[in-house]
Amino acid sequence: MQDADVLAVRDAIVQQAKHLLTEAGEFYPFGMVLKKDGLVVPVSAFEADEQPELETLVPLLENDIRTELASGKCLAGGIGVDVCLRFSADTPPTDALHIRLLRHDGQAVDYYMTYRLAEDRLICDPLFEDVGTFTLE
Repeated sequence: MQDADVLAVRDAIVQQAKHLLTEAGEFYPFGMVLKKDGLVVPVSAFEADEQPELETLVPLLENDIRTELASGKCLAGGIGVDVCLRFSADTPPTDALHIRLLRHDGQAVDYYMTYRLAEDRLICDPLFEDVGTFTLE
């Protein structure tokens, strides 16, 4: 799923997550969509004065993005979530950005980028696709 639409959303999510991690050291799940005019814009699943439970926010965001895709209002969308990965039972959890990308044709792919914060610096490892070699904590 390496087309330009998906890459534009993926890259925008990575940049936003890096900004939030640098500023706050963490972030709440967020969504973005690529509109037909080529702009990548944020998507919200709730009103500004609401604070949904974390467990319900990701499904809300995904549903809103799928609705926009089905209506033809956008070409691709994605969700960024701050997660912990465990690569094996013998290793400690690792902080990571999880990106779920959705396309208008119904295809989806998950990307992960592990990171660490060190002395006011964000160190990010390369993105990789979900290959089933780890568990979410």
